[in-house]
Amino acid sequence: MKNLNFDDGNITLYIQGDPSRPFSFNPANTKMYEGFQHIIAESEKELLAIDERNKTKKDATEDEEIDAYVKASNEADKFLRKELDNTFGKGTSNLIFGEQNVCSLARNGDFIFSNFLMALVPHFKAAAEEREKKLKDQIATAKKEVAEELPEKIIEEDTKLKAEEKENVDTDTSEELKD
Repeated sequence: MKNLNFDDGNITLYIQGDPSRPFSFNPANTKMYEGFQHIIAESEKELLAIDERNKTKKDATEDEEIDAYVKASNEADKFLRKELDNTFGKGTSNLIFGEQNVCSLARNGDFIFSNFLMALVPHFKAAAEEREKKLKDQIATAKKEVAEELPEKIIEEDTKLKAEEKENVDTDTSEELKD
């Protein structure tokens, strides 16, 4: 079997440093970045809707409040896992979070899903900065090439124009001689 190997821009990060949990993606892939932004935008809306759907009555018992919280947390977990898998590929949420609910709190007090997203930000930022640098370099190179070629083209055009003018003068002179 032959292989076709090329740089596809993917980076591999090991979840919590565990080599058995490789997470690969291309942070320079604009579709991936759009998906990342979509997760952030849609999560905020959907989590508010989930919270609203699972609100308890003012006179709810502690057990009812806990049940509503668990239900909302599980609903949010399903939604966020689906969004993550839609963006990064099927099974990504299980690779990243295992069996944990993504709305579980981490030691820093944030949801583990939020911590994951924030851990990705530097990778997307670095890719965007690299794209911008490459684009600026390509523009500078193109400008330089145009600037180098421009004088030659001007001289070529000027030479052509002079030759055409001389030809026209010669033609005009020969026309006058015939008359």
